[in-house]
Amino acid sequence: SQGTGRLVLTAAGSGTAAGVACEVYFTLTNPSSDQSSPSVSAAGEIYSTADAGVIGSISAAAMTKPGSSWYGVANGYDPLEVLVPAWPVKTIYQSNPLAGASNTLTVNVSSNYDLGEGSVLTISGLTNAVAGSSISLTSGSNDG
Repeated sequence: SQGTGRLVLTAAGSGTAAGVACEVYFTLTNPSSDQSSPSVSAAGEIYSTADAGVIGSISAAAMTKPGSSWYGVANGYDPLEVLVPAWPVKTIYQSNPLAGASNTLTVNVSSNYDLGEGSVLTISGLTNAVAGSSISLTSGSNDG
């Protein structure tokens, strides 16, 4: 349950055989704020239908997490590692304040996520500004 942080799975049918991996999928909703991946462990009870009850237990042991990044987020493959997308760097400045003169605006942004092709950055508040053509978002310095 969400309150206890536990997921209890019960073997069905004929159960699982020793040494055979069992893979389970489930979907949940991540929290709305940053969160580091918690320590996750697995423990178990061994049930015997023949003996009609619990005949042993498997001690709790830490589960292995990938520890690799995903979408540019460190440990992004680890369960419940959550990072709210943001612009840690977001600056804008101009080359010329003179009325009627050509003016180059320079925008510098950096996201805490990888931005794949098709990602969109919307800059608002540029009242009375007219760009001569479409502008592409590229990595690094863009002089044109």
